[in-house]
Amino acid sequence: MNKKIYFHPVFIFCMMIMLITGYIKPFLLLFSIFFIHEMGHILASQYYHWKIKKIMILPFGGLTIFEESLNRPMKEEFIIVIMGPIFQILGFYILSQWYPYPYFQKLHMFYLLFNLMPIYPLDGSKLLLLVFQKILPFYTSYLNILWVSFIFVSVLILYMPFNLVLWISLLFLLKSVFEESKKIKLVFSKFLLERYLNQYHFKKYEKIKKGGLKKMKRDKNHIFYLQNKWLTETTILKKWFDK
Repeated sequence: MNKKIYFHPVFIFCMMIMLITGYIKPFLLLFSIFFIHEMGHILASQYYHWKIKKIMILPFGGLTIFEESLNRPMKEEFIIVIMGPIFQILGFYILSQWYPYPYFQKLHMFYLLFNLMPIYPLDGSKLLLLVFQKILPFYTSYLNILWVSFIFVSVLILYMPFNLVLWISLLFLLKSVFEESKKIKLVFSKFLLERYLNQYHFKKYEKIKKGGLKKMKRDKNHIFYLQNKWLTETTILKKWFDK
């Protein structure tokens, strides 16, 4: 597991600022919140046998990156995402018995609310993405969450009062949104390739008359109306990848 843990240089820089300016105790308390929060994600992922690729320690907290199919059940992903905030809340109430400091409560609430903002790759963006994917196609959902992330983080940068560590975190998030937007075609191709290679069988089907592959949804199989006849998802994907 140690080889999978990566401390981002920006996190180390922010840590040094806090330590040099005398915020040692707040830093330790904040790091304990990071740790407990991320353990919620990790333990839930191990329950569902998700493969962990890397755990990144970032200026705004931890980020567990999974090496998993984009077509894993949405219920599993929801529980893995939500267990981070749940563990953090439980951990805070336990630790607050030994550290009943007002600023500990402020750190806890700040990180909890910050992490639930709809900005990629925070937990809030993952929860909102699952909501999008429940009602919208995979491609549209992914595009929408990146637009929401960009707008939200831009507004915060423009209107938040200056705080060096917070601004560094926001700029890092903005950079992450831009980098992810460049990968959208690659992510969508991975989504389609998984469907082609594994031929998932979901409980629900959806008919697609217009829009092609970009109308495909997560957790559903599809039938396409093409050239005056209905074709299965497998047939369409085979034609696509056998070009």
